[in-house]
Amino acid sequence: MDCEEIQRRAATGGNTGDTAVLDHLRGCSACAAMVAAAAVLGRAPTVASTAPAWAATLAAIERDERPLSRLHSWSTPGRQACGFALALAVPLAVFLLMPRDDLGAYPTARWYAECLGLAVASGWAASLALAPLHRPARVSMAHWAGLLGVLVIVTIASLPAAHAQDAGALAPGGHDFIARARGCFVFGTLCAVPTWFGLRLLARDGDRLGARADVVAAASAAVGVGGVYLHCPITDNGHLWLGHVTVLLLPWLWALLARRSRSVRRG
Repeated sequence: MDCEEIQRRAATGGNTGDTAVLDHLRGCSACAAMVAAAAVLGRAPTVASTAPAWAATLAAIERDERPLSRLHSWSTPGRQACGFALALAVPLAVFLLMPRDDLGAYPTARWYAECLGLAVASGWAASLALAPLHRPARVSMAHWAGLLGVLVIVTIASLPAAHAQDAGALAPGGHDFIARARGCFVFGTLCAVPTWFGLRLLARDGDRLGARADVVAAASAAVGVGGVYLHCPITDNGHLWLGHVTVLLLPWLWALLARRSRSVRRG
C-alpha cells in the first residue's frame, strides 16, 4: 500500500479502513491528514461523478488563459469604464460620420431627452452586466434595467412624429416602406453587435451569464437602437416600430437561449 493508492481511495470514496491502509496511515502523517480531511469534506463516491466537474474546472481555467479572457482580471471600475466607452463609441461614430439629416427640424428638448433615455438605459444595463461576482445576484435590478431599455425604445417609437417638415422625414408607402425598415433593422443590429460582444468578453461570468444575459441584451439593444436613431431621419411610427423596435429581437432571443442553456447545464 503506497501514498498514491491512499490518495486514489480518498478521492473516490474507496475503502480507507482496511488493515493495510491503517498500517500505512500510522507511519504517514500526510496521508492520515488527507484521509481525515476527505472524511470531513465528503468526497464524491466515484471517479465518474467527479470527472465531469474536474474537466469543467480545467476547461474554465484553460479559457481564462487565453489573451482575450484576461480582460476578466481587470478591476471592476476598469471593466465598467471600458464597457461604457464601448457602448458610447458606436453611437458617437454614427453621429459623427453619418448623422440623420433632419436635426435642424427636430425639437431640441425632445432630441436631448430621447438621447439621454437611450444612454441611461444602455449605461445602467452595462454596469449591471459588469458588476463584481462576489456581490449577491440582483435579478430584480436586471429585470428593471431590461424593462427600462424596452420602455425607452418603445416610447420613442410611439410618440407622435417629431416633425413632417422635410420630405424624407416620413416613410413612403409601398415596397419602399419594407425596404427602408429592413435596412434600419440590419443597421441597428450591426450597431448592437460590438457592445454585445464586448460585454461578454468583459463580464467575469464568461459564457455562464445566467440572469446577466438579460442586461447584456438590454445594453446592446439600446446601443443598436441608438445607432439607428442617430442615423435614420424617418419619423413615421410604422417605420420606427418595424425598423427600429425590432432591433430588440435578436439580443433578447439570445438572452432567452443563454438562460435556458444554463438551466439545462445545471439540471
